[in-house]
Amino acid sequence: MRTFRAVPGHPRLATFPRTRAVRGVGVAAIALSFASIAASCSSGTGSTPVTVPPNGVLVAHYAFTPSTLTVRSGTTVTWVFNDPNAPHNVVSRSSALRFSSGSPLPRGTWSFTFTRPGTYAYRCDVHTWMRGTIVVTP
Repeated sequence: MRTFRAVPGHPRLATFPRTRAVRGVGVAAIALSFASIAASCSSGTGSTPVTVPPNGVLVAHYAFTPSTLTVRSGTTVTWVFNDPNAPHNVVSRSSALRFSSGSPLPRGTWSFTFTRPGTYAYRCDVHTWMRGTIVVTP
């Protein structure tokens, strides 16, 4: 069994044995800290619950949900922005049909009516890895 001082040479701090129990307590404390951090991240802390319409796309946590939405021609699609930590927007990537929600929003909604059948890709201009697709059927 080894002993060590918390502050080398400090006269008031006594030495204590370094045992497996002491190491186990330290490991348990670290594991508990990581678990609480993970729980706060996955629980959506900071997000306000929202209702997304049937032909809607949720924009939150750096993702479009659903990433692909299929609708009939003439349908209005509504994007619901709910990400207080980062603003997002919607910009078409298809040359066949141009649409844009304008300035990035952390919260709010934006709608667009799709009148022509086709497959239309879009993304967030701020976070270009965020991509989605609208498939419009006749």
